[in-house]
Parts: sequence; C-alpha cells; structure tokens
Amino acid sequence: MQRKLIQLSPSTAVVSLPSSWIKANGLKKGISLSVDINENKVIVSVQTANKLKEVLVDISKYEGRLMWVAIDTAYTAGYDSIIIKTKDAKQSSYMTKVVRSFPGMMIIEERKNYVQFKSIEESPTDINKILKRLFNLNISLLEDSIESIKSKEWNDLSRVKYRDYVINSYVSYCFRSINKFGYIPFSKIGTIHSFLKIFEMFSDKLCSLFEIIAEHKAKSIKLKTLLHITEMLKQVRHIHFKYSDETIIKLEKNRQELIKLIKNMPQYTTPFLKDIEDIYFALIELEMQLHY
Repeated sequence: MQRKLIQLSPSTAVVSLPSSWIKANGLKKGISLSVDINENKVIVSVQTANKLKEVLVDISKYEGRLMWVAIDTAYTAGYDSIIIKTKDAKQSSYMTKVVRSFPGMMIIEERKNYVQFKSIEESPTDINKILKRLFNLNISLLEDSIESIKSKEWNDLSRVKYRDYVINSYVSYCFRSINKFGYIPFSKIGTIHSFLKIFEMFSDKLCSLFEIIAEHKAKSIKLKTLLHITEMLKQVRHIHFKYSDETIIKLEKNRQELIKLIKNMPQYTTPFLKDIEDIYFALIELEMQLHY
C-alpha cells in the first residue's frame, strides 16, 4: 500500500491512513495514536496499553509440566490477565508456586476451580540487561557444579535442575517483553528470539549433563573439559556485548578444541557434551547475525 507524503509546513509532513483501518478500529477525529520509530519504519497503532488483554487457560486436563507449558504460552504471548481453570482445590493451590516462574504476574483471585494471574504495571524491557543476568546465572551454574564435583557433593549436583527453572523464567520474561513491546532493531526480532531459545536449551543441556555426572559420581570425569566449557561461555558473553571478528574466530578455535576434549570424557557424558558443542556453534552463528 502506497501513500504520498503531504508537506503542510517546513517542519510538518503528514500521510493519510486507510479508511478501512480507521473504521475497523473505531477511530474518530481527535483520538490519540501511538507512533513508534524503528529503523526506517514508522509504526502507527491504536493505543491499547490501558485495555486489559485477558485469556482463559484450561489446565484441568493436564498433568505435570504440561500445566506450566499451557500457562507459559499465554504469559509469553503478553496477556495481562490469565484466568486458569483448574480441576480441583489442590491444583489451584499449586498455582501459588507456579506464579513465581512468571515475573511481573501476581494472583489476584483464587477459587476452587480457577485462579487469576494479573500483571503488575509493565514497561519495555532492555533485553540485554536480562541477557547479562542469564549469562551470569549459567556461568554460576557451571562454576558451582564444578565445585560440587571437586568436593563430591553429589546431592547438590543432582539438584542443579532447580536452578534451570529460574533461567527459564527469565527467558519467558524476555519473550513476553518482545511480544508486548517489540524489539529494536525490528529486523533482528527473529534472531534474538532464536538466540534466547538456544540459550534456554543450553541451560537444559548443562543441567542434564551434571545430573548424569552426579548419578555416576563423576567417574572418569576430566574437569579440564568442564572448565573449557565455562571459559567458552564467558567468551560468548564478551562477544555479545563487545563484538569483533577476532573474538568470533577465537571462540570457533575453542569449539574445535572442545570437540577434541569430548573424546577423553566418559561415554555416559558424550551425548550431552556433543549437544553443548552444537549449541556453541549455533550461538556463534546467531552472534554474527545479531551484529551484522
């Protein structure tokens, strides 16, 4: 759809809006519209910040993680009010724990067969600030797990999965912010979405690796490999906030070194380590896409 720019004065230019869009949104003379600038695009939209978006999620038919996935789907979509239909009082009371996994949400009503989550006041989020936190959480997970191996604290190592829940909640919060408020630059939305998802997968693989190591009481484990994985993640963090071709080349060399180190690790760790190595290549590729 093409529209000609009309110059009203030396400092003011206007463009007409399609009448079909005006009618569809019930707009009238004098109404305020939201105008956002994103690279070479000007996005005009109806101001809907004060209009509550609400959705009903029926989890009464689900068990276990499927309950969380159903709620997370509504949360990341950006709904301000989520009414959760439950099968009984027990499932409803469980929601008091579940809500902690969804930053910015609180329970405003709880009944026997439904619970309502509602968002507190929200504003656009600096995704890079959340990513700094995610990098640090994963690095801490690695460093603490290595210390658990050194001190043979197998119970602590086997419970590392609980730390992944916090990481997942931050990733979901980023998705929610992108869906509600967008992302700048607009052309990188798909890339940053993929980056966050891969980063979430990275945490999952780390937790699975350390759980199996705890199960085998670190038999034949080479700490050098785990320390190498940790240093590589610190490199990715540095690249994300201070990109250069030289650092990318260095990271790729370290990935090749990781492939060699994996061969000296016990067989029970091999599937997880290979997945981690693959994820590092995906992160290298995505960092290049984000910065070009």
